[in-house]
Amino acid sequence: MRKRFTEGIESKKTTDYQQITKNVTQNYKMNKILVLIIFSLLGYNNVFACSCKKEKTIKDAFEYHESIVHGKVLNKTLVTVGSTIKKEKLDSLNEVYQKDNNKLKSLSYKSILKVEVEVMREFKGKLESNIITIFTNKYGSACGYTRFEVGKEFLIYGSTKSYMYHSFQRRGKYINYELENTFWTSHCYRTKEYLESEAQELKKIMD
Repeated sequence: MRKRFTEGIESKKTTDYQQITKNVTQNYKMNKILVLIIFSLLGYNNVFACSCKKEKTIKDAFEYHESIVHGKVLNKTLVTVGSTIKKEKLDSLNEVYQKDNNKLKSLSYKSILKVEVEVMREFKGKLESNIITIFTNKYGSACGYTRFEVGKEFLIYGSTKSYMYHSFQRRGKYINYELENTFWTSHCYRTKEYLESEAQELKKIMD
């Protein structure tokens, strides 16, 4: 009798634990769905949309990216989306979207990480200065590279084209909003803290 009583208690504990786990899981899913709905209504349809394909090999990345450097981070600051756009293009966007509050607001959000980098070695590209500006989203969920630290050295794979302006592009036509002599990086690129073995592989490709 005592054994059955003990088994009954253990069975109830297991059932209660399973129910709690189920409730927590359901609440998490519901909260996530609610957040997605809220962001969607606000116009942020791609807030959780970042999805990286398989990481490129060093050789493929070398061919794909316009700029690859070994650099030291001098400073980093949060800036608005609008500050990363050419002035004449920004003025045009403000005029075109004067009735679209969501898009106008998105231009004033400080969601971009601006990183000033001292170039120690250039593996690819034609830089005009040994100090360059790198932009990336501050959120990893939006493909931003979030591991930059002042004083540390990185291998940075960059592009002159931003992945942030897709909602402002016209269908079938690419518009160049990017500032001159700036680059964009992402956690979907091979950007990482400096790795000597990878630097040597890049050097071999250059040679």
